[in-house]
Amino acid sequence: MAARTIPHLARANLGVLSILPGRKRPFATSTNATSDLIVALSENGGTISQVMEQIHFDADATEILGFFVDHGYGQRCLQDLVA
Repeated sequence: MAARTIPHLARANLGVLSILPGRKRPFATSTNATSDLIVALSENGGTISQVMEQIHFDADATEILGFFVDHGYGQRCLQDLVA
């Protein structure tokens, strides 16, 4: 099941909403497995760009992290952004 970029909350929620820092509206929804992968990789430290390079099998996680990179957060520590 693919992560879905959502224009508003009326779309189907797959379980976890992704939100850019300082924003209120989510930009994507993904499964708990994708979220858990991102959190697990963040525990090793590293920037969003570095963590994105470590993902080889989860296109949803790559898409979500790519959205952060596209919005200027590529050099931020991922551990600072995950809850």
